[in-house]
Amino acid sequence: MVHNPTGRKVEVLLVQQIPERVVALESGEPEFVLLICNGGALKNPSVKQARSLIESGASYICAWGADCEVIEETFDHAAFLPELGPQLPFTLMTTSLANQPYEEAFHFALNWARPPDDLHAKLDRVVVLTDDLAIRERCIAWLNAENNQH
Repeated sequence: MVHNPTGRKVEVLLVQQIPERVVALESGEPEFVLLICNGGALKNPSVKQARSLIESGASYICAWGADCEVIEETFDHAAFLPELGPQLPFTLMTTSLANQPYEEAFHFALNWARPPDDLHAKLDRVVVLTDDLAIRERCIAWLNAENNQH
């Protein structure tokens, strides 16, 4: 699905756990904005899982919902711990939106999550991971409403 106002490709995936990798799309750049919407059942990723997601293209991390501050901190640590690999060639941007409605997190990921100056990628893809079917359906409905306005 495409978010018409920004032109970003959006995938809203229902998951039982945070995966270690997100498969790159066949066309386009592999880098993407990752929005984790934790409805409460997702186990926090390990630092190794977070690093693996970064290496698979997650280049801007947004976290919302249960334990979102812990998820953000895990990705922060994954970006610089030397035992996980060499220093990243770009500044990993992370944010948690603990006290915001999910719509604000979704809006932020689509409209305001931009690559840092040292990341030479457009971030034209947003991957949303959620453990909650209702959140997934609300994200898709929000996206459809946004697209109908433009």
